[in-house]
Amino acid sequence: MLADIAVLSPDGARWALEAKDLQRFTSRGSDGNTRGSSGNEECVKKTFSQDLLDLEHVPHPREIPPWPSLMVLPQLTPFHHDKSLGSGQASAAEACLQYPSESQKAVLNWNQCDLYHGGEQVFDPAVQFADQPEIVKLEEHIPPGLLPEVLFVTDPEGKTVFLPEYTSSPNMKVYKRIFPRLGENYIRNDIHGTVHATRRPRSAYLDLSSAKDLGADAGSHSKVLLGKLRLPEPLVARSSTGQFEVAVKLTRSDHESHRMLRTEAKLYDTALPQYLTGDWSGFHFIEEAVYDGDGIVPVAAVVPKFYGFYSPVHGDHIGLLSPILLMEECGTPIDVKRLMPKDRELIYSFAIRIHRCGVSQGSFFDRNVLVQPGPLCVPPSLRSPSTPSFRVIDFGRGERRRDMTKREWKAICRDEMVDVKEAIYGELKRINKHARGSGKQIAFARKYWSTRKPTYG
Repeated sequence: MLADIAVLSPDGARWALEAKDLQRFTSRGSDGNTRGSSGNEECVKKTFSQDLLDLEHVPHPREIPPWPSLMVLPQLTPFHHDKSLGSGQASAAEACLQYPSESQKAVLNWNQCDLYHGGEQVFDPAVQFADQPEIVKLEEHIPPGLLPEVLFVTDPEGKTVFLPEYTSSPNMKVYKRIFPRLGENYIRNDIHGTVHATRRPRSAYLDLSSAKDLGADAGSHSKVLLGKLRLPEPLVARSSTGQFEVAVKLTRSDHESHRMLRTEAKLYDTALPQYLTGDWSGFHFIEEAVYDGDGIVPVAAVVPKFYGFYSPVHGDHIGLLSPILLMEECGTPIDVKRLMPKDRELIYSFAIRIHRCGVSQGSFFDRNVLVQPGPLCVPPSLRSPSTPSFRVIDFGRGERRRDMTKREWKAICRDEMVDVKEAIYGELKRINKHARGSGKQIAFARKYWSTRKPTYG
């Protein structure tokens, strides 16, 4: 009876802990999506009402958190948060606190340390994490309530500046958060560029000194750097410097480039659901992904985690500085020739999962798919290229289902899937063959990669 229970992945597709348990659905041609009305759905409802106790033993998809690089220190909260934040802020901190035993140990160490600043105890990463790496990648989800509201940017080389004559300015640039949105009139700047806030803002520090150019996601409209970010307390990096590595996306000076970066930030904030940014246990069957495989793929992360979109606030800087998009750094562009067949099928399913959320990516090329050693749930030293982790990036040309007609949306998705096939499987190649016994030639198309097998490595 338990075998008839439809367990769904976060995408709403038929899910199982083992891939073999989904094989029986591949021949049926149904991915078990029970969002609509069907006889299968009625069977599920009946099973739930008949035997609720048995359901406790049915496995369900669970999110697999990355190896911790972030720590939340609850005892620091009273020193750095205004009471007006309310219980929502505490809830956000609890949601981010995934490793309580380790955090409690760090809090204990903090209580025992003898560091003081202005009469208050200070958590010093150089002391508490002296045996940790100098810097770690930020890979965990941060609730909007704990993201920075003001960003102080150190940029001595002028990477954020459009005009060369301003590149040598030693002053720290000040940015405010645009997405996720702040409360109305919470942070504003007057005509003189003076910043006003209704309470003490959560401030972070971004260092772009000698920032590495990542190249990935960088086209004619943008550039991406590897920045060093220090988050506001109670968020602490598990590194000796207290800093994280994050991808910093900047735009060019023209209006179209600004529009694309803002569009991408808005899609990350409001359209792409959080479950697409994390890995989940098990596998799911996606019928539309049956192109060169069986459609059974891991419930893997699809897009990077989003850490906010920020705009300059000082009057002297508006129009001269690029806005900043902060997101998870996810590796380098894929080499299509080195993809294994299951990797191709997985990336192909990413486009379908994005479409199911009512979003089109808009420029699905191989350069916009990143790969890094995985899995991310193990320490960085144990990750391997043989277990890769992929992400789709660059949503600047993306569109939303709700902004168009049903017919227009179907056409956009259909055209984008053609782009995905060409990017991941290669272009269709026209083949001419002699028809047996007739002497005539028959022309047909074949996937390029199947006639010229890629080099696997």
